[in-house]
Order: sequence, then structure tokens, then C-alpha cells
Amino acid sequence: MTDPTFDRMVWHKMKLEYASIYESVLTNQEILDLVRLNESDLAQGVLSKMPLRMREAMVVGQQEMMLQTQQPSMKVQQEIEAAVQKAAQYRRAGRCEGDRAGRADRAWQVTQ
Repeated sequence: MTDPTFDRMVWHKMKLEYASIYESVLTNQEILDLVRLNESDLAQGVLSKMPLRMREAMVVGQQEMMLQTQQPSMKVQQEIEAAVQKAAQYRRAGRCEGDRAGRADRAWQVTQ
């Protein structure tokens, strides 16, 4: 079974729609110049390398997204570690009593 969306998106079914988009913003001469440009050796070389450049660009974008999402979680981790260290300092100094002391001990054990 094929996906009806992809069945519709084939060149022979879409070319008239694409042509009308180009015709709405370009003159006939601009369209002819664009066709000549696309047939040039330079354009063919650029187009043949496009898939590789797109893959490389996607990798760069994914790496940046990972960095952007890791930074907040690293900050939260640092804040947790600082809180645990502070709780342990209070515990060692005898400032924690009762349930607070138990929570400080448990927090300290979680990070060990």
C-alpha cells in the first residue's frame, strides 16, 4: 500500500503548480535565464553536491540543538550538586537536626 500524499507529490503531477508559482514572481526572461543557469556546468556541479551539503548542515544543526538542550540540564545538575554539598556542610557542622539531617544524608548518598 502506498501513501496517497506521496503518490500525489510526483513531478508530472506537481510541475504545473510549481510553474505557476514561478510565473507569479518571475518574468518570462527571468525564467529562461534561470533555466540556462541551471543547465550550466557550475549549477550542475553545485546541485550534484547539494545532498552532501544538506547532510553536513543537518549534522551541524543537530549538534547545536544538542548543545542548547544540554546547557540548561548541566546548570540544573550544578545547582543540585551545590545544594547537596551545602546540605552536607550543614550536616557536618551539626546544623541539621531531625528530618532535615536525614534529608541531607540521603541527598549526599544520591550523589555518591
